[in-house]
Amino acid sequence: MKKAYIIPLIFIIFSCGLVSWIRAFHDQEVYRIIIIKKEYNFFDGEYFLKDSSATFETYNNKNQKIGLNNREFYVYDSVGRMIEKHVCMDWCDRPYTYKYFYNSNGKLEKIITFPYNNLVEHNIYDEKNRLIEKRKGEDPYLDVEYYTYKGDSMNVIRTNRSESYIVDSLYYDINNRLIRKERRKSDETEVHIREMQYNDFGLLSMTIDTTINSDTPFIHSEGLLITSYYNKIEYKYNNERKLIEEIQYKPDYKTPCCKYTYEYIYKYK
Repeated sequence: MKKAYIIPLIFIIFSCGLVSWIRAFHDQEVYRIIIIKKEYNFFDGEYFLKDSSATFETYNNKNQKIGLNNREFYVYDSVGRMIEKHVCMDWCDRPYTYKYFYNSNGKLEKIITFPYNNLVEHNIYDEKNRLIEKRKGEDPYLDVEYYTYKGDSMNVIRTNRSESYIVDSLYYDINNRLIRKERRKSDETEVHIREMQYNDFGLLSMTIDTTINSDTPFIHSEGLLITSYYNKIEYKYNNERKLIEEIQYKPDYKTPCCKYTYEYIYKYK
């Protein structure tokens, strides 16, 4: 029996009549891409279908994504930067809007929501236009990230309202691609490490996660697998450089755990 894909309810609602502000985005649509995602579990040497779902993205004549599932809509400026994101709330009679503001060097400076005028994000840069501070939210719900640089590496210190902090050390190659991430938490003795590999087109082809525990050596037992990260993910792409397969492995890095496949269907007006 073929499995039916779930189409968002809001799509059915709009088929009977579009809200005026959404109709403007539909009028811009040139084509849409329907993305079918399937999830498989690996057992006894075989993959078994677990779940499937479908989403769709809409694009204008500049190949800019202007909509997602009839739930989100995007506006761009003359140089292609997103300046607004409209999100459907309730029955979409009016959107919840995120507005994006950029500095004179083209870097994202602020994100503010309307109609409530809440500051979602505020970024601060140094004289080299490098991000040095990211403030998310407002008091008393403020989270702050501090960025420092040294050669080809960058440290990110994340603090939050629970008074704990996270330190991410990020390392880049000569092409400015992230190749290693080390995460340390203030209340843990573990260091989580993720290494990235890329294919000839510069697309992410593999991530490998490991955990270093300074208190006790890691033992592959069921109990420790819950809190420790020993994982590998492989990514495959089609000729259009779109992701078509993602395989996740168990802590032995050899036995598959599950996989996801992606199919893209183009629909033109």
